[in-house]
Amino acid sequence: MKCETFGSWWRKYCHTSESFPLASSKQTDVEKFSRVCQLMYQQRHLEREGLADIVRIAMTMNPSGKRKYSEREILNSLFPDEGIVYATGNRG
Repeated sequence: MKCETFGSWWRKYCHTSESFPLASSKQTDVEKFSRVCQLMYQQRHLEREGLADIVRIAMTMNPSGKRKYSEREILNSLFPDEGIVYATGNRG
């Protein structure tokens, strides 16, 4: 799949993933990845809240995988001067 821009790649990727969904538990991660791509296409990764949304989505992907850093550590490294508040039971 040859694409010239992120936008053209994302549109082709989304079309392919929607036309040929996975028949496994990985489909949820594909949908989350597509959401991350959509946020990036909308340039939300350039905003604090958009980048935080991307981190939160990414931390829910591949739940059986090992994480070197927690969600809290990542967000605190991105926004060190802000006290990030977490809902009870959602501590990254």
